[in-house]
Amino acid sequence: MALVSNGIISISMWTRKTICSIIFLLAVYMAKAQTHKFDFQRLVFHAGYCYGPCPIFDLQIDSSGNALLHAEVYTSNWIVDSTRTGYFSGILIDSVLQNLILILERTGVDTVQYVPESCCDGSLITIISYHNNQRDFFETMWPPECMGKLIAALYDICQNTEWKRTAEFKVEK
Repeated sequence: MALVSNGIISISMWTRKTICSIIFLLAVYMAKAQTHKFDFQRLVFHAGYCYGPCPIFDLQIDSSGNALLHAEVYTSNWIVDSTRTGYFSGILIDSVLQNLILILERTGVDTVQYVPESCCDGSLITIISYHNNQRDFFETMWPPECMGKLIAALYDICQNTEWKRTAEFKVEK
């Protein structure tokens, strides 16, 4: 409680301690917020088959935007689209890479809660993220809503990057 006497404000000891504690906690929070940096190293994405003409993608992207894609793409009649099926390499343009990293960071892949289910007719989605010297693994047929933007961005990269055919390679599972 503050008392005013002769123009001087007097604050109780409890109030001083409370104010000091709040300032200290704010300083610690701000220091952590400023030092936390999302250090993207690599991302692996798999979209598995379904009981229909779903595309199958195995994608790997490194921190420089170098990307490898193995794709199996089908027409609506379940016929292999040979122009979009095979092994490819490409380089993401910087804005696409930076947007992907921002979405990845905001999604919180290291804390997302999901049901690891693979039961029915749907593509099994796998995301393996390497960042801040840690590996986070996510695999489910029914991703939570918070993963929607990330998965959409990854499908977009698979379908719209300028790819060049390359020799066969393996992508981490």
